[in-house]
Formats: sequence, structure tokens, C-alpha cells
Amino acid sequence: MPMNAPTALVAVLAGISVPALAAPSDGMSPAQALSFVRPSDLHLSPDGSRLVYVVQSYASDFRGRIRVIDLRAGAERELTPAGKSERAPSWSSDGQQLAFISNRGGKAQVYVETVGGGDAIALTSSKQGVQMYRWSPDGRAIAYLANDDEQPPEDGPQVFDRGDDLARLWVTDLGSGTSRRLGLVGWRIDDFRWRDPADIMIQATNRPAVEEDTDALYNLAIATSTLTPLATQIVQNQATIRSAEANYNQLKDTYAQQVAAADAAVTDAESKVPASVTAASAAATCCA
Repeated sequence: MPMNAPTALVAVLAGISVPALAAPSDGMSPAQALSFVRPSDLHLSPDGSRLVYVVQSYASDFRGRIRVIDLRAGAERELTPAGKSERAPSWSSDGQQLAFISNRGGKAQVYVETVGGGDAIALTSSKQGVQMYRWSPDGRAIAYLANDDEQPPEDGPQVFDRGDDLARLWVTDLGSGTSRRLGLVGWRIDDFRWRDPADIMIQATNRPAVEEDTDALYNLAIATSTLTPLATQIVQNQATIRSAEANYNQLKDTYAQQVAAADAAVTDAESKVPASVTAASAAATCCA
């Protein structure tokens, strides 16, 4: 029997699976440990009707596998083909497309699937694979980090942070399918976010070989590849870009913080009646 939407959501956010629920107080049995499923990287669709997340398990050799829960129907499906690895799911701004990085075609590329039907199609074709990507705010393009195709593959001994070997920033227009490399040579880009359809904020350094934190924030104009400094100091080991703008101070999803580890109160979106969901009452989804 499928779980109702609040129960399904809390079970995933709390990291609950059948082996964990059945585990004795002194820990899991070997069989339970081998079948344990670990969820991560959760993202609600813009309208709140779907939840996409990544799972890892011993059974899949800890390869990332992407699952989507329809919170209204209580149904779940897995996108990842057998034997493949996928990560970094992300909804378009209108919630009608889901992008992710997959090796289903060989090297890691950005794929997009239209909600409600159709197979996923590759948006990129980098010979050495894509490292990371971001949707544009209007959903018409993606920006991604990847090495130039003419760069030699990373086989054998490596010289790290050599300018010519660093990943470059590219923009792909979804309408035309064309990709364009932005003109940054010798820069190490550690993170980036779109500010608007014409500008990208990057966390980067033009001194990648220096053994100290030299990252700074820049605005990158897509049309001209012009860089404008935004902040000259970045907190070391910072996981996300933060700007001085008030509406850019929080970049990570906050909904997961509202759920307790094993016992959370949720409100049904239709009835508005709070319901306590505990580890004892949660059930597995179809793919656990």
C-alpha cells in the first residue's frame, strides 16, 4: 500500500528505511545493514507536488540512484538505469523539467527529463564529462563546468591546478541545443550561481597554484565574459557562494531542517491537520 504524501516525505527526509525501522536497539544485523538505503540531495519541485532525491546502498555498489516521489499520489519511481550512477538532480524554474548528471551514456553528462513523459535526453556531450551544472533562472539554459574536449584525458600522474588543465565554464541554450564556452582561461572556478539570465556569479581564483585561499566572488557577464569583482574575501572551505545581497544569503534548501531525525510533525496539505509521524509508523516506499 503506498504511503500518504506527508508520511512519504518525512520518511525520506528522516533517512528512514525498513531495515532501520526494524533494527534492534543495539544496532543493525548484517542483513539489515546490507539492505540499508541512504537518501540525500533532496529537492522539492517548485509547486511542492514532487520530491526528487538520491539514494545509495550496498546493493547498488553505492552508486547514486535518483528517485522521484509524487507527493499527491504517494507513488515513487526510480529514474536510474541498472548499473549506472546519477547525481545532482535539479528542477527547472517552472518545475516541468528535471535535470541531473548521469553516466548512462558513458562519461558524466547533464540529462534532462520532461515531467509527465518522454525519455531523458543529454544536454551536454563533453568528452571528459561534466563536473557540475546550474539551471538559469528562466529555465532556458544551463551553465556547467567541463574541460575542453582537446585537453588530454586525466590518465597517469597529474599536475593539479595547472591553468591549461582547469575546467571551463560553458552555457548551453536548451532551445537551440548550442553550447558556448565562456572566455575564462587559467581560472579555477570552485562554484557558481546564476544571478539573472545574463549574469553568473562565480567563486574563483586566477592563482590556482598558490597554496592558500585566494578565491573571490565575481560577476561574469555571459555576453562578453567580462568579470566584475563582488567580494575579495571568501571564508575558507565555504560550501556555497554567498553574496552581500539579502536575497542571496541562503542558497541551500531549508525544508529538511524542519524535520526531526526520526519523529516529525507534518501537516497534510489538504486537511491542514497536524500528524505525528514516528519511525514506528513510517513505511517503506516502493523502491526501498
